[in-house]
Amino acid sequence: VQVGTPVGGPAGGPVLRAIAFVGLVYISTLFFLPANGLWTVDNSDKYLQVQALLSRGLRSSDFNWAGRTLVPESQCNPIPYPFGIITDGHLQSIYPPFFALISTLPFKLLGFRGLVLWPLLATVVMLVGLARLAGHIGLGARGQAWVVLVAGLATPIWFYAVLFWEQS
Repeated sequence: VQVGTPVGGPAGGPVLRAIAFVGLVYISTLFFLPANGLWTVDNSDKYLQVQALLSRGLRSSDFNWAGRTLVPESQCNPIPYPFGIITDGHLQSIYPPFFALISTLPFKLLGFRGLVLWPLLATVVMLVGLARLAGHIGLGARGQAWVVLVAGLATPIWFYAVLFWEQS
């Protein structure tokens, strides 16, 4: 067993097959999930940021708060603390807008399914890194492949790979 065997190296066949298999399972999972479903307030908050960015030409991620003129008091805001904050009269997410910003193009091109592009790709890249890490601690190609399969299919990584969430 050679320590640090690269994923794509001579012994990388089983590892690449494991990564491809896990990726196919993730993509297959998307067919069983509602295309326009969001799982948590966190996902919804980020989706609203995407909508705000698109409606403002990517210049601002402030939420659209149409009722502000009717009931300007902050206790009536549609996204109360801790998920939304009011700054200078603008309703904003507590989450940084970068993830929403990079998700606007996939959303615009693919609709709701596009929102999971970055989490899906990031998870596959993470699995490549995990396989390399397993190689650095002395596992051969078969051991690295098992690490990818177990981590990719028997942990919450699978869940985060198919959701609009930057956890992966």
